Amino acid sequence: MNQEKDIRRLNLLGILHYVLGGFVAAFAFVETIAFAIIGVIVTIFSLSENIPPPSEWRGVIVATSWIAFVFLAISVALTWCLAICLFKSGRKLRQRKGRTFSKVIACIEFTLAFLVLLGLIGVPSPNEIKIGFVLFYVAMVILGAFTLITLNKDSVKELYQVGK
Repeated sequence: MNQEKDIRRLNLLGILHYVLGGFVAAFAFVETIAFAIIGVIVTIFSLSENIPPPSEWRGVIVATSWIAFVFLAISVALTWCLAICLFKSGRKLRQRKGRTFSKVIACIEFTLAFLVLLGLIGVPSPNEIKIGFVLFYVAMVILGAFTLITLNKDSVKELYQVGK
């Protein structure tokens, strides 16, 4: 009875990791489109000589634009990595393999979402969008916490031992 309950919990956590990974992948897709558009704008601005500002500020603005472009590229790459890791964690939870990997991903999602909720990382946005993001990050904290709690149970540890 207890083993069946743990199996159902792991399957549910796996599905929820798939759903969260889908949301993160959708965000990463939008971020990739923004990255491409900004890349085109920065490239056109860097190559064109007829666009203001005055020439003494041009080098500073172009350098700043490229620095922002590099940070956006890093952000896009990390977002895609998080989405892929969430999908892999969901799969491993359902297969009852890679318990340590799933624990690490749960810690990352919990910590990342908690830092965003505390306001230590993240960007300000309009209130309508911010409410949606807050709900998303609250769900991420809860999912990470429940994943950690579930994976640390002795009965779940035994399920992972059986799967080896």
